[in-house]
Amino acid sequence: MPPHLKNTDREYHLPEPSKFQTDKLSFLKEFSSQYGYGGRIEQIREKEYPQLKGEVYLDHAGTTTYPQSTLTEFHADLSRNLYGNPHSKSPSSQLATDRVNQVRNRVLKHFNASPEHYEVIFTANTTAAIKLVGEIFPWAAGETSYKYLREGHTSLLGLRRFAEEADVHELTGITENEVEEDLRTFNNYRTSSNPHFLNNIPQVDFEGHTDGVPIINNGVTYNLFAYPAQCNFSGMRFPLDWSRKIKQTFNTANKKTLVLLDAAAYTTSSPLSLAEPENSPDFVTISFYKLFGYPTGLGALILKKELNPILKKRYFGGGTVTSVVWDMNWQMFHDRLCERYEDGTINFLNIISLGHAFDVTDRLYGDFKNIRAHVTALNSYLYRAMSQLKHWNGAPLCFINSDRDFSDSSRQGPILSFNLKHADGTWIGYREIERLAGQNGIHVRAGGHCNPGSVARWMGVKPEEFAGKSCSDDQDVVNGKPIGSARVSLGAMTTIDDILVWLDFLKAYFLEGEPTVSKYKTKDGIYGDLKNQATLKNTIPETKISLETITIYPIKSCHGYTVPSSKSWPITPQGLLYDREWMVVNAETGEALNQKRFPRMALIRPRILIDEGVLLLKAPGQAPLRISLDEYPILGACTNTSPSSLMSATNESKVCGDKVDTLYYTAPNINEWFSNFLGLTCVLARQPPFDNDDDINNSIKIRRRFIKPHLEKSADAPISLTNESPFLLISQSSVDDLNQKIRRSGHKEIDASCFRGNFLVKGTFGYEEDDWSMVRFGNQVFKIPGPCRRCHMVTVNQTTAEKTSEPYRTLSKHRKFDGKIYFGEHMIHVPELSEAPYVVKPGSPIEKSSKLSNYIMPPHLKNTDREYHLPEPSKFQTDKLSFLKEFSSQYGYGGRIEQIREKEYPQLKGEVYLDHAGTTTYPQSTLTEFHADLSRNLYGNPHSKSPSSQLATDRVNQVRNRVLKHFNASPEHYEVIFTANTTAAIKLVGEIFPWAAGETSYKYLREGHTSLLGLRRFAEEADVHELTGITENEVEEDLRTFNNYRTSSNPHFLNNIPQVDFEGHTDGVPIINNGVTYNLFAYPAQCNFSGMRFPLDWSRKIKQTFNTANKKTLVLLDAAAYTTSSPLSLAEPENSPDFVTISFYKLFGYPTGLGALILKKELNPILKKRYFGGGTVTSVVWDMNWQMFHDRLCERYEDGTINFLNIISLGHAFDVTDRLYGDFKNIRAHVTALNSYLYRAMSQLKHWNGAPLCFINSDRDFSDSSRQGPILSFNLKHADGTWIGYREIERLAGQNGIHVRAGGHCNPGSVARWMGVKPEEFAGKSCSDDQDVVNGKPIGSARVSLGAMTTIDDILVWLDFLKAYFLEGEPTVSKYKTKDGIYGDLKNQATLKNTIPETKISLETITIYPIKSCHGYTVPSSKSWPITPQGLLYDREWMVVNAETGEALNQKRFPRMALIRPRILIDEGVLLLKAPGQAPLRISLDEYPILGACTNTSPSSLMSATNESKVCGDKVDTLYYTAPNINEWFSNFLGLTCVLARQPPFDNDDDINNSIKIRRRFIKPHLEKSADAPISLTNESPFLLISQSSVDDLNQKIRRSGHKEIDASCFRGNFLVKGTFGYEEDDWSMVRFGNQVFKIPGPCRRCHMVTVNQTTAEKTSEPYHTYLLFLLSIYI
Repeated sequence: MPPHLKNTDREYHLPEPSKFQTDKLSFLKEFSSQYGYGGRIEQIREKEYPQLKGEVYLDHAGTTTYPQSTLTEFHADLSRNLYGNPHSKSPSSQLATDRVNQVRNRVLKHFNASPEHYEVIFTANTTAAIKLVGEIFPWAAGETSYKYLREGHTSLLGLRRFAEEADVHELTGITENEVEEDLRTFNNYRTSSNPHFLNNIPQVDFEGHTDGVPIINNGVTYNLFAYPAQCNFSGMRFPLDWSRKIKQTFNTANKKTLVLLDAAAYTTSSPLSLAEPENSPDFVTISFYKLFGYPTGLGALILKKELNPILKKRYFGGGTVTSVVWDMNWQMFHDRLCERYEDGTINFLNIISLGHAFDVTDRLYGDFKNIRAHVTALNSYLYRAMSQLKHWNGAPLCFINSDRDFSDSSRQGPILSFNLKHADGTWIGYREIERLAGQNGIHVRAGGHCNPGSVARWMGVKPEEFAGKSCSDDQDVVNGKPIGSARVSLGAMTTIDDILVWLDFLKAYFLEGEPTVSKYKTKDGIYGDLKNQATLKNTIPETKISLETITIYPIKSCHGYTVPSSKSWPITPQGLLYDREWMVVNAETGEALNQKRFPRMALIRPRILIDEGVLLLKAPGQAPLRISLDEYPILGACTNTSPSSLMSATNESKVCGDKVDTLYYTAPNINEWFSNFLGLTCVLARQPPFDNDDDINNSIKIRRRFIKPHLEKSADAPISLTNESPFLLISQSSVDDLNQKIRRSGHKEIDASCFRGNFLVKGTFGYEEDDWSMVRFGNQVFKIPGPCRRCHMVTVNQTTAEKTSEPYRTLSKHRKFDGKIYFGEHMIHVPELSEAPYVVKPGSPIEKSSKLSNYIMPPHLKNTDREYHLPEPSKFQTDKLSFLKEFSSQYGYGGRIEQIREKEYPQLKGEVYLDHAGTTTYPQSTLTEFHADLSRNLYGNPHSKSPSSQLATDRVNQVRNRVLKHFNASPEHYEVIFTANTTAAIKLVGEIFPWAAGETSYKYLREGHTSLLGLRRFAEEADVHELTGITENEVEEDLRTFNNYRTSSNPHFLNNIPQVDFEGHTDGVPIINNGVTYNLFAYPAQCNFSGMRFPLDWSRKIKQTFNTANKKTLVLLDAAAYTTSSPLSLAEPENSPDFVTISFYKLFGYPTGLGALILKKELNPILKKRYFGGGTVTSVVWDMNWQMFHDRLCERYEDGTINFLNIISLGHAFDVTDRLYGDFKNIRAHVTALNSYLYRAMSQLKHWNGAPLCFINSDRDFSDSSRQGPILSFNLKHADGTWIGYREIERLAGQNGIHVRAGGHCNPGSVARWMGVKPEEFAGKSCSDDQDVVNGKPIGSARVSLGAMTTIDDILVWLDFLKAYFLEGEPTVSKYKTKDGIYGDLKNQATLKNTIPETKISLETITIYPIKSCHGYTVPSSKSWPITPQGLLYDREWMVVNAETGEALNQKRFPRMALIRPRILIDEGVLLLKAPGQAPLRISLDEYPILGACTNTSPSSLMSATNESKVCGDKVDTLYYTAPNINEWFSNFLGLTCVLARQPPFDNDDDINNSIKIRRRFIKPHLEKSADAPISLTNESPFLLISQSSVDDLNQKIRRSGHKEIDASCFRGNFLVKGTFGYEEDDWSMVRFGNQVFKIPGPCRRCHMVTVNQTTAEKTSEPYHTYLLFLLSIYI
């Protein structure tokens, strides 16, 4: 760090705060109700912002700064949890996906945006969000108009480039007054012939929109109006209701205006609501580093979902397509907007940190309304004070660039932009203000603030005066006018002390004649820093945690007894005294009764009368019952009132499956009391005393129960009749959190009593207890072995005994994995650490042993809670020694690997992480050192010159050089351009490449990542000469034969780029015309699918072998996968690739959201800059098409504010990696040793019959690291040769804490190569679903990938897992367990199920659909309904067909069909139809149309004798109605000429009208090969069954993704069953309804028709989107 920027080294001293005491009191008197968050601001500042100590930070519009709690909690989260790349389905990846989705919903909630109407698309920054709008907007040549507000940020002006490229009709900037005037006068933005305001987007079928190009042609022109909610230059705010006014005031049938609101500056201090989607903007862009300070590198576009059909997807990269073919121009994009538009791996760790940022901000400041009040108070005071500053001659010092009222937060934000004048009226340079402030530890910003329109407005600068002027230089006055300003901007943590020091500084340095000037010094000996200026320490009051209540449950499963707050209660070895000492048992079976089956037990209320020695019981309708506490029943006693089978000497009972000896009461009054109340013959039992287990009555040894081994392996803690442990703790805060979720879902809150805990604690954070390991109540210490597994008993209200769905329903959503729900914590008393007497008392203070955390790792991912236990490493000792003997020279970094793993990677404890190609994981030292750095240093936005900004800039430049050094790349020849990820780097190449229509050739290697294939979109758009994928052999052959990549007339290899003067290259378009065509060849250094490596010297060979005077080839090397484990050298620039793309999260695990393009500087003259945003231009004019780009490549191509804090963390990542591993050559040796061993071991795995288990997708030598990387891609086969699904491998591995990846790995060329999948077999196949075998071929693989910290133990456990689960006949199979505690051959085990108690399954409803694709008719519950050979009577017997084509109409294209509601009037023999706006239509059930009839009302082409129609591609004969009233009824309602058709009766197929043979349809052969089951006009089979439980499960997932629940009716089933558990029906083969038996041939394949709401006919993305993502297949 430059010494002058270190806080501790500055020699200047600012005044003590005490100097301003009078001014401060005056301010507080006026603004105390608005300022300071109830007096807590100084405490917050002291505790949370140590980086501000000694600094006056007033550049919050550049970036605000971060509270320490955000860093601390995020760091703790990363230390506890293992997060994987979200583009996978391993536990770590799913955990990351879940957390990202939580944050998406949190963002929408923050902006009051309904998930039904809006989608959050994460971007690298606000500029990237705005740029994305430009990329996807439906520009129309010669028609579209783009208007932007004068005060818009440069990034809004940058959209001009897209508009120019599209050759739009109108492109102009307009002023605030012009907008208002046009709204008043209907002048339509100065173009009366161009009305272009949006009412709504037409509903358009999106079917087939696979290539990202809108399929609609609706005659509508879409225009764009863009403006900022707050000007980042002046702080002026513009009406948020402009969007509403535009929508409500203007519209025509053929012109609509979409509104883009740049809310980045506005939302830093004020809430923004999008609660009215019909009136809200269509695009909203935001910045999270401006909101929270941390994370950087993260913005978002909040996009209206209804825009989906009209937007265009230009480029595609990893994760945005569901399917893509490598060698033809076909791809299918994700339906969900965020997945479609988030190219590459998202910045998932920073997104997770964003959740912490929201939490901490809420905790510190409460609400953004409070922040708004706080900064408005400060800004009002500041404005007034600066306005009053006068020189000695009365001339004002300050000229403020705003005409707003600074006390009105709706009109002015917390920015004060100003310029200063001397007493003589000459301007003081704003750079001078910034420089002097910086020398004194005051951070402000000066310049044009990326806002040329505001400069023009306030400074009166004309366009020609901008020309040649760089906003980054120090020339701040041109022609007597400032061309920028100084800017003070306030944030949530700004204090009045900051303001008063700033005002004092202004007076001291610039107010001429002010006597206090001498108190300050200049840089030569003068004016100090805030080093000694302390603010008051903030101690946010720690919440006192206390033991609120103690409850015991004397009789198991009956009501609890709450210990009076004045009493202490004894602790016994097995729990609280008298807790669960009694139970009620079934007299016939000996089973303990419980509330799940007998909820009335909750009404049996006990009271312990200690003084009387009595247990008093009360229940409704029963006389009180008194039972002695001191007397036990006689063991073995038997009377006539108790069954003799139970009154044996042992009195064996069953508790949770355990056999336990108890003592039975024989007194009739006791047992009859319980039997009468519960309606069952039962017996009260008591546990024998614990004082003499070995000899009670001198003869009997008592069987006891102990704590469950999954909680405590030693199993030496005795328990009473509880289920699992002696004590149970519940947190009221966790109950409160759960109740919030329950309320949001519209259900009634629950009480903590439903969890039946012994100890209820208060004052914690929600779920804080999950992380506790020990807890002390007063003098008693308890160990916490793990969480409590929950069942449906929590749904019983302990006051009323009523059963509801809550809290089980909500717990299932938020606290469930593998069927196990967790809530509350088990406890064990630790006498050795406690003090006698062993008693607890309500109200006792609590101490716990771990820090709080708002985020919980799902229980299945906690090392201590996983039900599956991986083998101990000692099991593999022999194999390990054998490995070490062979590979000791390569493996383990000189024997340090175990120490490194233990110390640096706590998140890997208990995990086997083998997805390093997805993302590696991070050492703790990187997080610790980065956190310490952020706590010590104040980093500002690099687009400034304040000390904090310069410090950030210096550190970023250091890291740039570090990156170049790592790759042996000379700074003379290469430049590092930071991007959001590798995909963004590849996309940037496509954007800037000099494509030439009809000339350029783009070739890419077959094994390239999807992102390389995505460059096809740029090549297609440029109409290039040649575009093709090629194989490795073809490349080598062409190099050998000089065949020039199969095109002898097209030599295109690069020797060097001609040196061209770049002078005047101001608009980003190459100025040279040297007659050279530039082609592009792109390939990966390592295939991310197979790990195969390709020659790094291809670039050299191309350059040395081929060249002509007029054709050159540039080489793009995707090095993201390669560089994770091997060094890459760019030391020979003449032979090295021209573009190299890398990924830092793959290199280091942290940070995410950061990639880079390493670019040859010599390419500068030929590259094209398409878009420009903040920071990429040195100068720009707001109202004409002129801009000047930065000369330096990184500044030219890094749009917007870079991810500066993550870049700084990258420096720490390099340092730590060097320290741990020494060199990437060591990493390469380490992983090569492991991969060689793994390959050999997996290749040797054979089934009992000698058939190989593993088929490895690589032809390389795994010991040769130049040819094979540390990836092993494979597929498995059963002993009989059938494939094992790769999703099954991934899923089972995940259940066992083994993290691998399965799928196509964004590499369709490799799938085609190794699986032999043809292009047509990809079509319609989503890589994100679970259909992993198509036409007998896998369409992906499982993949193991190794990293620097992988150990031989990981490999050996993985091999043992493969043997246990998949190697048929292998004896070790029994060592692994399923959820039921058993292991079977997964070949025949369809789905692993929980042992859920069987419930009564019933047929809830029967629905028939008389007219295909119209609404259903639900059979009244009182009626039976006939079954015919082809299905339910009248089901799908009619259909509506297109009169022109004979195609059956359906809801996919005509969703209004759902509004046609039938009713079958059996008694009248009538089908009654109703539809909105139509008179009812009656059709006879008994009369059929005349076959072949033809009238003028029906097209003759359809009225042939056969009346051929088409259903799902099948030709079928139907009878057409000719009555005009019938066909017109349907035609009028659907807006299409159509005909109603009916299927002929089935009683005489061979001879209807004695002449015609009728073609019939039968069940589809993929369901039933015999195909002898006739069907009506249904799609596949005669009947369709839907399970309500499966729909409920799907709705849980839909809610988690922030969407609206669906109804079972959308699946259009005939039979709706209830009482199953989710997807149980998948495993059924037969089912009986009453006396009717049905065979189940298979699941139903689904299409987009399920997205139609059957009540409203509206189309949404659900449930199709969710079951694509979540179900085991696309079937439901």
